[in-house]
Amino acid sequence: MAIATNGRICGLSACSVELTHKKFYIEDDFDIDAYLANLWGITASSEEVTFKVRFSKEVARYIKEERYESRPDFVDQEDGSLLLIVTTRGTDEFLRWMKQFGKDAELLEPVEYRERMLDEIREMERRYGRKN
Repeated sequence: MAIATNGRICGLSACSVELTHKKFYIEDDFDIDAYLANLWGITASSEEVTFKVRFSKEVARYIKEERYESRPDFVDQEDGSLLLIVTTRGTDEFLRWMKQFGKDAELLEPVEYRERMLDEIREMERRYGRKN
């Protein structure tokens, strides 16, 4: 949805549209379906990344009920938890989505993103552990 106010169009998390005189051309071989494939949200990177995330049994049901543009695979675990496997080109948006589940989500792969998450958690621990 887009809303026009004071000459600005706001929507899809963007509210900084400005009129320019630049021309935009679409390449003849551009394929919108291929471009939109494997997105998680609206931001696309050129590189596809496959994530594996374990969700606790407390949230597994909600993960399976949600609708996704990228088509994740779900693997039910014996302990009631859920393994989600998805390949996406929207890595930052996927990680933000995953973080909303807090302790109920564990990023298993890829290792470099797991390490990035761990660095972020350590930084949060430093911030929240400070005494004022």
